[in-house]
Amino acid sequence: MPKNLRETPITTRASRANLTPGVHWRLLDPDTHLGYRKAKRGGRWLVRSYEGDGAYRQQTIGTADDVITE
Repeated sequence: MPKNLRETPITTRASRANLTPGVHWRLLDPDTHLGYRKAKRGGRWLVRSYEGDGAYRQQTIGTADDVITE
């Protein structure tokens, strides 16, 4: 059975700035989540789908708009 996840505020650049490094998920539907992976120099968007039998498929779908360019 899937775990219950706490909904993380990832919709704005300001809310993502306050997150700890790692992956944070938002529920899109019961089997699909939108994720944000925070790193030191910006983040990436992910999608995760439940495939059944405890298996998930995860893909990177893009670079977040908070990437630091120096």
